[in-house]
Amino acid sequence: MNYEALRAVFRRANAPLATNWSMHALWHTAALHMARDKRLSLRDVQTIFGHAHPSTTADIYLVEDEEQVIARVQEYLADAKERVTLPPPSPAIGHEASDLDVLFGGDLAWPGKDRGGPTPSGWREPDRFRRGRCSSTTN
Repeated sequence: MNYEALRAVFRRANAPLATNWSMHALWHTAALHMARDKRLSLRDVQTIFGHAHPSTTADIYLVEDEEQVIARVQEYLADAKERVTLPPPSPAIGHEASDLDVLFGGDLAWPGKDRGGPTPSGWREPDRFRRGRCSSTTN
């Protein structure tokens, strides 16, 4: 079947259905289905449809259905409750856990800080520092 014959089929079908289907609409429908298929990458779809840039394919065909996004987020959050949280690894030989906590900002950096205990002189609260109030906090 050539292009004109297929256009004639669409014209005959569109009239009683009061629709405006076209080959171009089928082209977009196929691209949307391919872009949503987990077995095909965006690069695959880009190649099939002849787009010069992946951003063209992404901008046109990576349209998210709001209900699907909400369902995926709910599934992710439900799965998060079931995930096992692994304890942090032990420090390597020659390193003290408290030193690493200070270096990386861990919970044990200054154990007494949140309980009203002493903090090192010159310690700056991050929120005060960000606001430009660089006063030290000591108890």
